[in-house]
Amino acid sequence: MSGYFKSVSIDWTENGDTSHFNKDADDEHIVFPYPEEVGSANGNMLKTSHNINIYKGHHYYNTDVASDSFDAGVVTCDFPEEVLMVEIVFGGEVEIHQQELDYKITHGGSKTSFHRVKDYAWHATHERSKHLEFTTVSIPISSLYLMIGEQSTEHILSALQLITTPSFATTSLPLRINKILSSAISPHLQGSMKKLYSQSKIVEYLCELVEHIETNFNTLTVNEKQVLKVQETHAYLSQVEGKLPSLLDLAAQANMSAQTLNSAFRKEYGMTIHRFMIKQRLHEAHDIILETSMPLKSLSFNLGYSHVNHFITAFKREFAYSPGSLRK
Repeated sequence: MSGYFKSVSIDWTENGDTSHFNKDADDEHIVFPYPEEVGSANGNMLKTSHNINIYKGHHYYNTDVASDSFDAGVVTCDFPEEVLMVEIVFGGEVEIHQQELDYKITHGGSKTSFHRVKDYAWHATHERSKHLEFTTVSIPISSLYLMIGEQSTEHILSALQLITTPSFATTSLPLRINKILSSAISPHLQGSMKKLYSQSKIVEYLCELVEHIETNFNTLTVNEKQVLKVQETHAYLSQVEGKLPSLLDLAAQANMSAQTLNSAFRKEYGMTIHRFMIKQRLHEAHDIILETSMPLKSLSFNLGYSHVNHFITAFKREFAYSPGSLRK
């Protein structure tokens, strides 16, 4: 692996011909080999401290062509850990289709695209009636904790509903905030000064983003805040391992009463928290039994059951057959 951000890989089709393009993260200057009749595109990629990567690109399209859009192909990237990606576009609009999740978003202008991902593969379509200016930043979630603190990081992710990985969102931000990010790579600086300048701009952007989101988060209704807390609880329970937390612990974590949290969770997901936790664990166990030879006693203990018989009883209630018969 070279650096934190591994590479950018793009495949696109134009007039029936498929082209492949790949660039390593160490290549600071990128020139995209667009067909001459389409236009040209180039950009700069910079790695800063805290494993942050920033890309600034310009796509100049031939606006005389009949088509008003360009199939910019499939872009794939991957990271060693989950990151918050921020993408802003000036000039026109870009449509992104996340292929695996069948998720489609359109951003540009005041709309900022946020992605909480560890890797991605998306199909991009560019509006080519105008030239496009891209700025994309990837910041590890762990680096956000270090830079702006855990509370501010969680406020950002909750307000944008980026609760799980992967998740995607678009939101409108004031132009002054997006302009900070779009100016984060200076064409006039070199060496360490260039990186320091970019780092300062990213920190400035994050500070403005935190202030904007926290101000707007405080204007949410009680019900809207409640839904965000319930979604955080759901995401936490989807990933927690070992002994299951108590309802009282979850309620304290969400700063709600146990009854209110349980009621709100049931309204959002159609089942109580206890039922969701049991269902989650049993379906996890079902997959483990099918794919491994782990003894049922060990499996039940790992899933938080005090006795293997309790696990077997719950499994039979959920699936109408025993874990032993599934393994046979």
